[in-house]
Amino acid sequence: MFPVVILLLACIYGFSLTDGGGHLLAPVTNGFAFNSMATQMMRGRFDVDPEAITFEAFVREGRTYAYFGPWVGLARIPLTPFIDLATTDLTQVFCLLTATAAAAFRLAALRLVWNHVPDSPLRNALCPALGLALVLGGPALPFLKPSIYQEVIGWADLWATAFVYVALRGLLTPSGFTTRRLAVMAVLAGLALLTRVSTAIGLYAALGFLTVALTRPASSDLKPGAYLASWGRRFLRPAPGWVLPAVGVLLGFAMLIGFVNYERWGNPLVFADYHAYVLNQTIYLDRLPRLALYGEFNIRRIPYGLIYYFFPIWTIRTHDGFLFEDPMRRLIEAVELPPASFVSTDPLLLLLGGIFIGFLWRRRQVAAIPGFDLSKATPLLAGFAIPPILMLMAMYMSLRYRMEFYPFFVFAALAGAIVLCSAARKITLFHWVAIAMLCLFGIVNAHSRLIAYRNSPFGPFQEAVEGPAAVDPAPNVSP
Repeated sequence: MFPVVILLLACIYGFSLTDGGGHLLAPVTNGFAFNSMATQMMRGRFDVDPEAITFEAFVREGRTYAYFGPWVGLARIPLTPFIDLATTDLTQVFCLLTATAAAAFRLAALRLVWNHVPDSPLRNALCPALGLALVLGGPALPFLKPSIYQEVIGWADLWATAFVYVALRGLLTPSGFTTRRLAVMAVLAGLALLTRVSTAIGLYAALGFLTVALTRPASSDLKPGAYLASWGRRFLRPAPGWVLPAVGVLLGFAMLIGFVNYERWGNPLVFADYHAYVLNQTIYLDRLPRLALYGEFNIRRIPYGLIYYFFPIWTIRTHDGFLFEDPMRRLIEAVELPPASFVSTDPLLLLLGGIFIGFLWRRRQVAAIPGFDLSKATPLLAGFAIPPILMLMAMYMSLRYRMEFYPFFVFAALAGAIVLCSAARKITLFHWVAIAMLCLFGIVNAHSRLIAYRNSPFGPFQEAVEGPAAVDPAPNVSP
């Protein structure tokens, strides 16, 4: 049954990606950039063909580079004996592959929850609704727009979703977090590092926090201040040998990406040198001064990030422009259409996630859930929270960046389902209707955001609304 469901989802996602045409090999803008990356890497080089990357080029010392992680090129290398990379654009194929595989991992994680919680009417109502929300709602549908940008973040989402699944297996199966399981999680975090660094930071942190929790158990009876101090002191003690394979994998991937960064930018710690970005030198002349003043991530952007991702009132026109336009122009490079809100596309996930976070807040007053160790779930959740926080502080905001939030939302929602089904097993007609309505509301809004996303151009929303002249090439970016 499970393979049939995944095949059906692949058909649905493929239909959406191609607008019903089924032409998965149809070229997209700059779609041959990753093919060029693969070809050059097979020659031992990390630059790309300027004609393939066009306006997304970074030029350094006479060579053209892409800022995208090397994985998107590496993924194409095994296909070179079968496909001519010079003439075949694989962007839509990989967009479909990552979306379908991520959905499969989400459903597999939900199946773990289904098997773990007691059989009850609440479980039988909640889990199917949650499954529909995970594969036809916010985590999947809004992002089925083929582009090189979407492919990259789709790969990153796949690694993060697989990481969530493996983490849940460690939490819910009797074997727990074995050396092999931790090593698999490390591989997934490393692949994320080769794909998208913001996603990888969260996975590296989640695995690091989990390892500390596994090797340095602390008493839950301590007061909060003493508990945190005790938890912090555990970092200073030597780690046991069974965590060393995972640590070695993490370090190996870090060294690999450091080498790629050095070859591209001359610095192993730099993932993209925006001073070399062609658009920053030719069209968006305001971006480098803003970058120097506020950096790639800045805490002052968080209020506007919350508005962008949760309360999209920034498109409301006022007598002198758009709401919050001046501070957002000053702090942020650009915000993209369409407006979207997690509140409308993911109400069921937010509700269940809120239930779990509330349970954590009151964990000393609530009986523990059998077979679900909060001392291990909490550090994982803390790591998953880092990419969303980074996106709230980022210098650029886009609908596709919403994918960075979903490992946190999905893990919290699945944990919330465990808490809810274990603590309250009865269900009334009102609960049935509420669950169904939340699921349906999210799916409908996810489809509407997909339609809006596919009809929205990339880049600053002012350009899309008022034309290129709406973007001042040198606005005031002073604090």
